[in-house]
Amino acid sequence: CIIHMPSTFNGSALGALVFNGGEPGPTISGLTFIQDQPDSVTPTVYPPVIYAQACPRFNINQCRIALVYDAIDMRGNSGGAQINDLELSSLHIGIDIDGCLDVVRIHKLHYWPFAGAGNGTMTSNQRVAMQAATGIKSARCDGLQMVNCLFLGSRNELYLYSSTSGTTFGAITTSDFDSNGGFVMSAGQFYITNCTFSLGDSGSNYAAITGGEALFNNCYFTWSASPTANGYITTSGQTMLSNCYFHQSSDDKTVIYASGGDLVLTGNFISKASGTYTQPLVHGVGSVSGSASGNFMTPTSSGTWISLDTDTGFTVVGNTSPGWGIHLPSGTAPNTLMAWNGGGSKANGDDYAGYFSSDGTTTVKLPSGWSVSRLGTGNYSLTHSLGLTNVIDLLADLSVDDAANGASAQLDLTNSTTNAARIRTNVGATATDCGVFFRFKRYRG
Repeated sequence: CIIHMPSTFNGSALGALVFNGGEPGPTISGLTFIQDQPDSVTPTVYPPVIYAQACPRFNINQCRIALVYDAIDMRGNSGGAQINDLELSSLHIGIDIDGCLDVVRIHKLHYWPFAGAGNGTMTSNQRVAMQAATGIKSARCDGLQMVNCLFLGSRNELYLYSSTSGTTFGAITTSDFDSNGGFVMSAGQFYITNCTFSLGDSGSNYAAITGGEALFNNCYFTWSASPTANGYITTSGQTMLSNCYFHQSSDDKTVIYASGGDLVLTGNFISKASGTYTQPLVHGVGSVSGSASGNFMTPTSSGTWISLDTDTGFTVVGNTSPGWGIHLPSGTAPNTLMAWNGGGSKANGDDYAGYFSSDGTTTVKLPSGWSVSRLGTGNYSLTHSLGLTNVIDLLADLSVDDAANGASAQLDLTNSTTNAARIRTNVGATATDCGVFFRFKRYRG
């Protein structure tokens, strides 16, 4: 069944199909909706195709909504709704959510640029209009659950924000943000797992987070166009990325740009072609707190993998980044930035602290079982005889904390009689010539 909304459609109508309030709402299946839209970057305004305000537990199954202005208006308490196997293209808002007091489930949504009752294509002007559209716009939703979805064609594929009703919490999994990235968030709590992000549109980026809490896990990111934004992911909210893979090739562009908020990076893989890079892979600007641990960067000739402009309590530890440097502000507190809790077994379980200088001439006294080898400028491998290995980036030009573990284990620049690591730099060097490299504290078998 095809429902056509012509250019003469009543603009004051609530919608082409109106769901009456009451619970449960209606179920529709197998319908196709189309509108007359001009070949223009400015679409014609219509009422929504489906008006489902304050209609809990409605069901939309295997429908197609093609080249429309607004598709589904489900503001108000339409909690419990289910949208399954919907093909959708919109030029303003695809699905509008605000006020849902129960879970909304969206499965197998196919949001992409198609036109007509068949598989017609949009004109280039209509594609421009869709770029500025919003796929899903969600404020108050007490559980937005999305699975097996595709988003393609908009720079705002999924937009989470705050209204007077509240914000969204929920999750999306095994879904594809294709070509335009387009995850945009200013408020709420959202979990993104096992999703793919690709970028072929320089006017967009993978994700733009200005507020709320966004947690990315096991996601894949790849590109064919460099964004004009400050980074592939920009954040000033609370953002966590864990076990994600970034296939960034040779593009000299910051991958993650944090202008504030909190940023936690754990166990991520950033793949770059070997070369010389001027832009840091991760750039913290302003007051950014958080940590980066267990991340891996493929080897390169020259570049900075993480640059922090301000010391606001950011921990960088246990990352593998051959050829990449770390830039931290002068005067950074080493205990805050480079704390590292060693693992494995050791007979006496004493506390130790290890330090290196930045000039490559250091000799070091390490606890029994530990050895260090220089891999290149600013890059060393720390190895334990039991097989524990950690590649560490040398951090230069920081003051030495000469009482790292209390008075009983102070830094010793003149002899090796203490249990602290011994540093010997150039003759006449002082403590301020040395850079804190790593620290491992009490651990037992």
